[in-house]
Amino acid sequence: MSEVLLETRNLKKYFRIKGGKTVRALDDVSITVNKGQTLGVVGESGCGKSTLGRTIIRMYDPTDGTILLNGEDISGKSTKDFRKKLAKSIQMIFQDSFACLNPRM
Repeated sequence: MSEVLLETRNLKKYFRIKGGKTVRALDDVSITVNKGQTLGVVGESGCGKSTLGRTIIRMYDPTDGTILLNGEDISGKSTKDFRKKLAKSIQMIFQDSFACLNPRM
């Protein structure tokens, strides 16, 4: 049986904009990444790729749904110590990876 490293269940992220309207950036996104797997997210501009990544790594608080990292629910936790611990476990590499990674390493 595969070990699940990352899982989202019905993940939603909505943004309020001017005029009281709501933009549904993510709506019921469910993914599973097992140990040894790699996930690539591909889509057209504005489809929610970056929002998905930022929500999973908790730069954004999810509107609804569950995020599990190594079986631990990280959806609602937001203490400073927890964010520091989380940053050591999960990171997002943006499209311009040279801007994110140290070339010496």
